[in-house]
Amino acid sequence: MKECTKTERKSLAIFVENLYGGGVQKVLQTLLSHLDRERFTLTLWSVRKETLQRGVYPQDIGYAYLFETVHEGDSPLKRIARKTKNKIRLLVYYHFSPAVFYRLFVRKRYDIAIAFMEGYPTRLVSGAPAGTRRLAWVHTDLENNPWTACAFRSPEEEKACYRRFDKVVCLSRRIEEVMVSSFRMKGKTVRLWNPIDRGQILDASRKGLPEAFRKTGRLRLVSLGSLWPVKGYGRLLRCFRRLKDEGLDGELFLAGEGEEREKLSAYIRENGLEGDVFLTGFLENPYPLLASADIYVCSSLAEGLNTAVTEALVLGRPVLSTACSGTEELLGDSRYGLVVSNDEEGLTDGLRRLLTDKELRRHYAEAALAGGSRFSIEGPLEAFYGLLR
Repeated sequence: MKECTKTERKSLAIFVENLYGGGVQKVLQTLLSHLDRERFTLTLWSVRKETLQRGVYPQDIGYAYLFETVHEGDSPLKRIARKTKNKIRLLVYYHFSPAVFYRLFVRKRYDIAIAFMEGYPTRLVSGAPAGTRRLAWVHTDLENNPWTACAFRSPEEEKACYRRFDKVVCLSRRIEEVMVSSFRMKGKTVRLWNPIDRGQILDASRKGLPEAFRKTGRLRLVSLGSLWPVKGYGRLLRCFRRLKDEGLDGELFLAGEGEEREKLSAYIRENGLEGDVFLTGFLENPYPLLASADIYVCSSLAEGLNTAVTEALVLGRPVLSTACSGTEELLGDSRYGLVVSNDEEGLTDGLRRLLTDKELRRHYAEAALAGGSRFSIEGPLEAFYGLLR
């Protein structure tokens, strides 16, 4: 493929499951805001229809979607029409090949198609027509977090879909090992960190805390992430409750949305934690809250390369993380943050140590700044351009 010039832009389509909610989406927002418009025309595809909010995503990109969103306020007729349309597309999705679905509902041919997430976007892009450069991003450890089964008709089909890609981008060593050993992708994997805009994170963190998040004098724990089981928030609440029972004072903020909200809310109510644990919902700018943390907590059961941990390091916040994929790259052997065993006892003990040891928090705040200085936008962006050639 020749170098892109100002007069011969390549058409680039990026497929995601949804536009808001987690670290993958934040990385995508950063990537889209920095891509060279003189080299590429951009189209963003989401599995379901959402609003492309001004200020969150660039407004000079094309947007398309595959499934309608049914709203409570829709008229009965509109709800029936949208549900019928979605049902027809789902039948095609699960009963025909990715190539048939792509041909019927994506239709347009692109020079480059990227599945920026596992699962549905990966199956869709695997059906892109011959001549398309296909790239896939894998953000999680698919052995320890095999959530993608719902998007494929069988494990064999998932592996076959990945084999249609020219390159598979893996965020950590562990992810690459899984893609080579379990998916037989030797020779097609590339290990690449996400682009991190340190300047944008620092600027956004200075915008000031909303009144509801003002510091109270208590030690503050913060975690950013979708409220999904894999994030381990259920066990984090149990650990926090144990420490409260031991007499340790503190407050916990979980910033994100997801399927476990009601379950987590019920635990908070039933255990009298309403004044101590706060579910903030999705925050367009979570960085002032992150900057206010005395301890940043990653309680995940499985990860890829946790974006929020990276952001906490950039902001110089002491980090506590369970040992999972990407931890070694981000934190080393507890060099830049405290790494604990991936179980409830390890998480409780790590929290106890940081909550009770001011000097340890100071040490990891300094270590975080050193660790955060490793991340940038320039290196990963140039590597990304290299993948598109």
